Amino acid sequence: MEQPDRKLGAAVSESDDQEIDRLRRSQIIVLVRVATATGDIADRATMVRTRVDGQIDSLVKGPNGKPLGPSIEFAFDGGTAKLGDVVVTTGTFPRFTEGEQYLVFLRVQPGTASSLVWGGIAFRVDAQGVLQRVSIGDGGEQSFRTNLVGKNVSEVIEALER
Repeated sequence: MEQPDRKLGAAVSESDDQEIDRLRRSQIIVLVRVATATGDIADRATMVRTRVDGQIDSLVKGPNGKPLGPSIEFAFDGGTAKLGDVVVTTGTFPRFTEGEQYLVFLRVQPGTASSLVWGGIAFRVDAQGVLQRVSIGDGGEQSFRTNLVGKNVSEVIEALER
């Protein structure tokens, strides 16, 4: 039996259920309201690392053997930091806006200043409770294949918890 031709580089889309199954494998899934997002010069002044602090609205999946309190801190490489009078911006990075709510997917990385590290996927939750893409540092939006933009956050959380 012959396989159908596929164009080189053609993307094979996931179904909603497949995407939920993949995201469910994240170590930590949390709905958080961001209090602060602060960039610092890190790694012997060779890069910027951003620390995000916020209040947990819903813990969908927690780290094994480590309970989380009412707040959370996670980090990612890239961002904007001030070094004296100079503003340094590095990388293509997400913009977590203070006061906004996000569904974030994190991993544990022992030995880092913040042991929780952003896993590269997050959704901003708009005022109607609908998932949106996260803005990034260059003025665009975070780009990854997803079926979840436009879905209700409560329904997505319910599916992730199954």
